Amino acid sequence: MTLTAYAPPKINLSLKIIGKKESGYHLLESIVVFGAHNSGDMVHYAPEAKFGLQVTGIFADKVPSDASNLILKICDIVNAERVKLKQSPLEFGGFTLEKKLPIASGIGGGTMDAMAALELIQQHHNLPDEFCLHCAKILGADGAACWHGKPLIMRGIGDKIELLPANVLDNLPKFCVLLNANVAVNTGEVFKAFSAALSYPLWVGSTLTSAKKMDSPHKRENEGFTIQMLQELDNDLQAPAIQICPEIADVLAFLAQNRAEYHAMSGSGGTCFGLFETEIAAHNAFNAAPNNWWKCVFKF
Repeated sequence: MTLTAYAPPKINLSLKIIGKKESGYHLLESIVVFGAHNSGDMVHYAPEAKFGLQVTGIFADKVPSDASNLILKICDIVNAERVKLKQSPLEFGGFTLEKKLPIASGIGGGTMDAMAALELIQQHHNLPDEFCLHCAKILGADGAACWHGKPLIMRGIGDKIELLPANVLDNLPKFCVLLNANVAVNTGEVFKAFSAALSYPLWVGSTLTSAKKMDSPHKRENEGFTIQMLQELDNDLQAPAIQICPEIADVLAFLAQNRAEYHAMSGSGGTCFGLFETEIAAHNAFNAAPNNWWKCVFKF
């Protein structure tokens, strides 16, 4: 018996840097959505097989299969936390990762892979949701967001989340194209390069207030997100990421030229996304993108 779970891309529709902790970590606020289930990696779990990890797919040669891989790390975390609860460690089977998402690309691939593995562990061993969320938070700052896998707001260092209603995306184009010029971007270097003035906190109660138009609040619960809001919010890490990786500017220019209703970089880069009103427009942009770029198209 083999179990399978999907690890779709995590997309930051906006990302604002609003502070910095004494530890050096930046404080952020970000609107996060997730791609269609079949738009990302896949994780397979054979409970009766020998414990370990095999990696296949187009990016297999760039992904470690040893203990540094987050899939195996989440297994260690699960058992460590069970021991703390005076519960017996679990005996895990074998995992296979089909790696379709580029690495170090700003779309949470490694964490999403680990969350897919955790989903399979939960399914096979009947683990409580609260316990799995606890383990996800231990894995990393974006663990909780990736575990939920639904539209949300990330705050703090990414560890504080607010789940959003499903209709919050109703006013946005439904078709998305993801593009990456096949360049890896180091998150730490991008944050080090960030030198702009800090943004204002965007969320005041249930009202979204643009950092650029503080006198024009938008009622999110009534209107949902709009293209205008995203244009006002944008991604504070985009400029420093382009300094490090100029190819990101080429990808953004391509999306603009191909009439994306909105386009921006996700996370710390270098994957960029374009939102399109129609399936035809999205597929036209997808087909026109250079063949040496990684690309993906899906409907939210």
